[in-house]
Amino acid sequence: MIQRTLPIYQTGWFYLLLLFWGMSASYISNGGFNQANQLNINLLNYLAPAQEPSENPATLVETDILTLQSSFYDSDISAIKTLLSYHPNSQITLLGQPSKMFMKNFEGYFSSKPRSNKVIIASDKDYSGKAVKIESSMMLSSILNWFRFSQQDNVKQINSEHFIYSPLRLNKRQSYPLLWQHQSETYLSLPAEILKQLTENNELLLNQSWHLNLTNSEKGLLPELFSLGFFGEVFTNGKPYSISQYNQYFPNDNALETSVSHYLKQRKETPASGLSSLQYKVIIITDGSSHTYNHQQLKPLLIKLTQGNYLSQNILTILLSWIFAAIGLVLIYLIRQLPLKQQ
Repeated sequence: MIQRTLPIYQTGWFYLLLLFWGMSASYISNGGFNQANQLNINLLNYLAPAQEPSENPATLVETDILTLQSSFYDSDISAIKTLLSYHPNSQITLLGQPSKMFMKNFEGYFSSKPRSNKVIIASDKDYSGKAVKIESSMMLSSILNWFRFSQQDNVKQINSEHFIYSPLRLNKRQSYPLLWQHQSETYLSLPAEILKQLTENNELLLNQSWHLNLTNSEKGLLPELFSLGFFGEVFTNGKPYSISQYNQYFPNDNALETSVSHYLKQRKETPASGLSSLQYKVIIITDGSSHTYNHQQLKPLLIKLTQGNYLSQNILTILLSWIFAAIGLVLIYLIRQLPLKQQ
C-alpha cells in the first residue's frame, strides 16, 4: 500500500494548526499582540519587588526634565542660546531635524562657549557617538550579537566636537533597544547616550555575555549597573501605544508644550528667590514643525531607567520560547505519524 507523506484527507486540522501558527507569528512580528504584551509587562512589574526610593542625587525625577518646543531654524537660535546660558550644566537633547544654517550657527556658538557635555540630536540616518567599550566579553559574543542587535547599514558617520547624533528606537513589541550595531561595532541609542552624558566621566562600559549590562565606573552618580537582558532592550509598564503614535507628534499636544520663547518670558517674571529651583538635569527640545519625534515616551523612560523601574528579557525567557518551539515540532511529527499508524 502506498503511504502518503502528508495524508491531506485525514489531517486537515493539521494544516489548520500550521495556518494558525503562521498567522500568529506574522501578527506578533507586526506588533499585533502589543496589548497582551503590555498586560504581561504590567503583571511582571507588579510581581517584581518594589523599588525603594533612591537616595542617589543624580537619579532623575519628574522635575529634573524640562520639555520645550522650538522650530530648528536660524531665526530661533537666539532664544535657544539664551536658554543654554541659563542652564550651562543641563544636558540638551534635540528631537527633530535642525536646518543646516541652524547647525552652523549652533556650532559657532559652542566654539566660543563650550559646555561640559555634548548636545544630543535624534537621527536615524547619521551617527557620531563612539562605539561602546567592551568591559568583558565571552567567546560566543560575536555570534550572539547577530541575533541580538539590529544591523544599521544605511547610516553615515559624522564627526562633531559638540554634537552626538544618535537614533531613538522602539521595537514593535514595545521595547526600547539601548544598543544597536553597525559594521560589527556596538553603539548606544539616544536614551543611553543621555545617560552617558549624565555621568561624570562620560563613559558607560558594556559587559557582554549571556546577559548584557551597562556599567558606570563612577560611584554615587547614576546607578552602577543597567541590566539589559539578552537583547539589550528594556520594557516599561504603562499605557500601551502603537508605532504610529510613537513616530508622530499629536496635533492636540502642540498647545500643551511650552515654547522656548514662552519659557524665557516666564523665567524673567520669576522672582530671583525662585530661580534656584529652575535648574534641570535634562532639557528636551522638540521640533514643533516637523513632528518627527515624540518626547512623551522618552521622558518617562529616562526616569524609569535611572530609578531601575524597568524590565528586561533574560536568557531563560529566550530558552523557554525555544523549548516550546521544539515541543511544537515534535507534536507536528507525531501528528504526521498518527495516520500512518492507523492505516
